[in-house]
Amino acid sequence: MVSEVTARFRLISDAGDPDEVSEHLGLEPTDQHIAGQPRPGRRSPLIWTESLWAIDSVKPGAASLDEHMCHLLDILESKGRALRALCRSGWQAEFFVGIFVDSGQGTEWLSADTLARLRRTGARVILDVYASTKAPSDGR
Repeated sequence: MVSEVTARFRLISDAGDPDEVSEHLGLEPTDQHIAGQPRPGRRSPLIWTESLWAIDSVKPGAASLDEHMCHLLDILESKGRALRALCRSGWQAEFFVGIFVDSGQGTEWLSADTLARLRRTGARVILDVYASTKAPSDGR
């Protein structure tokens, strides 16, 4: 059973400036950092190897994958021309999805309409599945 879904749209670049992304899109990111900056909260001096501009779905974790993606698409679709220009300038666009599964398996789906909308963005979709390590209650 799927216990939680998270979704994030992100733009990644080897050397881009996230503030320029915000300016081009007219949106404030949920998260951003610049390549070469120190990573916070680390004891050793690790640095970010890429620049990042990201916006998270604000849907609750119990919302479906389709609901999260539609929420992000509703924000981004009107920014298509600016997104394409950013990608031509070296930014990589992607949707990053976390699917948290209890009890060994779960199902999430995307509607044909959502798939068509995703295709129009030109962004790749990364599905990161996190399975619970606890054994099912029936002992299987």
